[in-house]
Amino acid sequence: LFQTPLALQRNAYFGFMAYYHAIRNDHVLQFHGYGPRHGYSRMAWARSKLDATCASVNTSCVGPFPYACGPFIGLGRDLASEVGNSSAIADEIDWLKRSQRGSRDVLLEDVWLGSALFRFLPHVPVATLTIDPLWNNVYHDTDGLRVTSSLAIFHNRRKFVSRIPILYTHAQMAHCQAPLRWKRERAPTHVCCSASASFPKQWVQYSRHIDA
Repeated sequence: LFQTPLALQRNAYFGFMAYYHAIRNDHVLQFHGYGPRHGYSRMAWARSKLDATCASVNTSCVGPFPYACGPFIGLGRDLASEVGNSSAIADEIDWLKRSQRGSRDVLLEDVWLGSALFRFLPHVPVATLTIDPLWNNVYHDTDGLRVTSSLAIFHNRRKFVSRIPILYTHAQMAHCQAPLRWKRERAPTHVCCSASASFPKQWVQYSRHIDA
């Protein structure tokens, strides 16, 4: 976090970024077309053949939008304030409480947050900062146990208690050293469907790369 450029910190959206599309109507909010990269998400959306759904009455679609995956999410101070002060976000939370009551569908909070930033705060100069765009061993999110000297975030998916002391010991030995640099990415221009907004012009995207 301390290596994040100062100019980007206040509106930073920090974590391991993946992508989804959102569909919302009067009754439900759903996410489709997952991809670990923007292009993969576009292909997943195309395979879903949901463009026709976006043309339905009172239905809106956006995507692909970036979201920071659940094991680690960071928001800059100003961006967190924008989220807390947004009446549109507050209204959607109230709506979700009513519409999801009694439903067995699980709304993932990390995906929802990314979609809310994308849909409701396009005017804010958000800087998405993905820590490990090519799975370069800083972030680990699979069922296996693989550690490197640069490992900083490990998602213990199945909640294996036995892994906790192993990871603790590894962290003490390796100190999670990850010499990194930031690289600005070209903003995506693809629009998922006729009802979708383009990628916010105010947003910038950076990714972190391990120096050899």
